[in-house]
Amino acid sequence: MSTPILFVAQTLDPATPLHDAHMVSSTLFPGSVVLEQKANGHGMYGFNSKCIDAHIQHYFSTGQLPPVNSTCETETIANPFLDPRMNPLYTSED
Repeated sequence: MSTPILFVAQTLDPATPLHDAHMVSSTLFPGSVVLEQKANGHGMYGFNSKCIDAHIQHYFSTGQLPPVNSTCETETIANPFLDPRMNPLYTSED
C-alpha cells in the first residue's frame, strides 16, 4: 500500500514555482494532488493559513488527499508589496 503525494505550493513562490508543482505532480506522480495557497513567498505550514494547516494535518493523520484543484487563502499577508491579489493574473475564481 502506498500513500499518494500531497504537493503544497504558493501562487507566487520564487524558489519552487506553482507551475513546477503541477508539472511534477502530473508527470511523475500520478494520483498526487497540488494544494495551492494564494500567497507569495516560500514555505507555508504553520504560517498564514489555517486552511493549509488543516489540509496538511488531515493528510498526515489519514493519508487522504484534498480534492483536486483545492486552494486556500491566507489570513495575513507576509509582504503586502507581493500580495498575489495585486497581480493581474490572480483571480479569486482560480
